[in-house]
Amino acid sequence: MNYYTTRLKEIFRANMAEIEIGSTLAHKKTQWVVVRHKFYDGSVSITLRNGKRERNVLVPICITGPCLADADLRLVKPAPSQQTLSLHGGAA
Repeated sequence: MNYYTTRLKEIFRANMAEIEIGSTLAHKKTQWVVVRHKFYDGSVSITLRNGKRERNVLVPICITGPCLADADLRLVKPAPSQQTLSLHGGAA
């Protein structure tokens, strides 16, 4: 593999972290938390929750990762990592 292929894979993995469970996305002024995602061919269906409300959104995936702007979403806060959870007394 050449450098560009390896770099593109790194960028893709980093951008896919935007839709991990626990990350916070915003639509206009409302913040939503990703509670579930299901991958399809060329897209991903994510379930967002805000309080008692849930919303399903289909986000297209391009060569560099999910296109949140196409679904009128933006990343507010990435999902917490497992290391962060274990340091604060979460799951071991």
